[in-house]
This record gives sequence, C-alpha cells and structure tokens, in this order.
Amino acid sequence: MSTNNPNNGLAEDVKVKSTDMVLPATLLFLILYYPLCLLMDIAGLTNIVLSTSLLMAFYGILCAVLYWVKHYRIMNNLPITNMVKLIDSNVGSQTINWLIVTLSLFMIAFCIYNGHYMLYPAFTAITFGFLANMSVGQKLWTLQEPSAAWRPHHSPNFSPAPPAPSGKKIVSRTFSWTSILNEKGISTTGRDTFEVEFAEPDYLDDQSADYVRVHNPFYTNQPASDTDYSTMAAQVKNGSGDPYEITALSQIIQSAEDVCDKYHLAEYEMYDLLLKFCQMNIEYKVDDECDSIGRRTEYFRFPGETLFDLEGDCDCKSVLAYSLFSLLGADAELVTVCINSDHNPNHLRNHAALILKNNPNKVKLPPTYPLVNLKGIGSVVFCDATAEGMPPGEYSPDMDLDSVTII
Repeated sequence: MSTNNPNNGLAEDVKVKSTDMVLPATLLFLILYYPLCLLMDIAGLTNIVLSTSLLMAFYGILCAVLYWVKHYRIMNNLPITNMVKLIDSNVGSQTINWLIVTLSLFMIAFCIYNGHYMLYPAFTAITFGFLANMSVGQKLWTLQEPSAAWRPHHSPNFSPAPPAPSGKKIVSRTFSWTSILNEKGISTTGRDTFEVEFAEPDYLDDQSADYVRVHNPFYTNQPASDTDYSTMAAQVKNGSGDPYEITALSQIIQSAEDVCDKYHLAEYEMYDLLLKFCQMNIEYKVDDECDSIGRRTEYFRFPGETLFDLEGDCDCKSVLAYSLFSLLGADAELVTVCINSDHNPNHLRNHAALILKNNPNKVKLPPTYPLVNLKGIGSVVFCDATAEGMPPGEYSPDMDLDSVTII
C-alpha cells in the first residue's frame, strides 16, 4: 500500500511508514476487545486503572507487531495485498475520518462522565487510529500497485511506443526475467519474457544512412590518453539517439515495473532488477573477441548496440545500466575504478561501473542499501553491472574505491 504526495513531486515509498498500520491494528483491537475484557474478568482483575493500562499496552504492542510484520514482508518481497484488502476501499474522506474521531471523543467523555471506564480504551484506540489514518496520505488507505511510484519520474525521453515503420528489416531481441527472479528466490509463474525491436541495417550495414555505430567515437578512433578515454566515454553514455534504442530502454523499464506488479515487489527492487538485467541478460565478452565491433581494442557500446549484440564487457554493461537508471529517474553516474590484481601492476582504472546518489529531486534510494563514502563525491551506492548476481551496494574487495572517477 503506497501513496504519493503530489505536493513534493517525489516518488516516495510509504509502505513502511510508522503510522500506516495503526488503523488495521485498531480494527483488530476492537475485534479482540470483548474477549480480552472477558479474560480479565475471569482472572479476577477488577482494578480499573490496571485493566485499562493493560488494554492500552496491548493496543500499543498490536500496532508495533503489525508494523513489524508489514515491514518484514515488504523488505523480503512478500505479498501484502491480503493485509489491507478489507480496508482497500478506504474508510472515506477526511470528513468521515474527522466525524469518527469527533464521535469517539464524545464517547470518551461520556464514558468518563458515567464511570464506564472499561470502554475508555476502545474509544481511545478508535480516536488514535483514525487520526493516524489521516497522516498516511491524501488517498487514505488506497492500495496501489507496487511499482506505481516510479512511473511519474521517468525521463522525458521515456518512449515505450514502437517507432514508426522505417521500411527496413526489423529484428527482435528477447529478454527474460526468470533467472533474475529465481536468483532472488522468487518462484516464477508463466513466461516472464519480452521482446524489443531494432532496424537491422542500422546495426549491421555500415552503408545504411542511419548506421548507429558510425556515431560512436570508439568506432573511428581509439583513445590515446585518459582524457581521450573519458571524453569519448562521456559521448557514448548519452546514447546514440536511435529511436529504437530509446524505445528498447523504455520497454525494459516498463517490463521491470510489470514484474514488480506481478510479484508484489517493493519499489526499490527496480534498482536490483535493472542492474541484474545488465548482469544476466548480456553475455560478458571482451572487445577484442567481438566480431560485431570489428574486434577493436577498446569500445564503449551505445546501449542499443549492447542490446542488439547481446554481448559486451564491463563498460558496455555499465553504459546500459547508466542509461536505464537515468531514464528511470534515478541520479546515476558512470564511473571508472581500479581493480587491483596481478594483471594490473600499474594500478590503472581498468573497470567501469556506476554509482547512485541519494538526490532529493530524484527517485529515492532505499535505506537498506549500503553506502560508501567516495573521496570528492560523497556517500553513494556502488553498482557493478558486470558481476553476475551482485546487488546494489556490493563490490569486489579488490576494488580501490579511492580511484573512483566520474566520467
């Protein structure tokens, strides 16, 4: 259950907000109220102060337990629909909430005036429950699809609609979420695959007027220095502008959101899904072994090239991940970093990855992701688009974080 506050313009996951289970706890407390009173009567508990205190303590524990259960289920990707199904239709508007609160306050005063102290905790819980209900959001207790908070924050370039027919041969590339979901411990149902399309000549025929690779600086030149390397990579990370590329990226994000909806995944799982898409759907292959790019020594693919070729090394996968996160609405940066090994005696920046920043003007990062403090950059979530199965926040122990450089 999630609500967006239209006043702040941010995607905010409030499914584990401290007040969002108070009303369900109140309703459950009222169901259990008479049995609890009956048990105290059987136990011979006649002290009004003590019995009232015990009832209110039980109510507080109930609120805390329901909050913990919901928090646990959300953070472990377990469905929460059944927990709120009974109140999905909402108790109504602010007016109805205030009416119930007013009546409850009246009944509290009536109980005190007439000495019916055993009913005091029940009406106190009702008052507190419906007051808390009004703090959940403007659409009180509306059950919302798990990935809905992302959708208003896609880049303006988001374009899942296929481009107009080009008169060229169109080929498709099929991708699957099944292995990614299984790796996350989620049992899949049905087919979790989707296709994206490309104009084949634009990636295979260098005589095509719209040949994509000719616009890639690594296609015509090779970097002669670190400055060349960074400048050329910065040109690639912004994409080729091919409408099929933009559509393919948009369709990947849309498919990931559909998977979130289908399996009741929390919003933040979008980060993990998209990162593992790059890790597990694209074959790792070093540049000088790839016929698709002429076995060049160094080559950063445009994201469309990586999707079309279905292969790439760390920089190709990282550019693809950067493009997806940027289009999603996250604050992402493409970086290079040194991995210390026997094959890198000069400690060169020999690996590409990306970082995610917690920008208040972008979609939020979940508090569960580990942060690293990078020199001159600040606290970020490090993401390796190459190491298969590695979630956001994890990285190789051989990585020299002091060498991280933004492209």
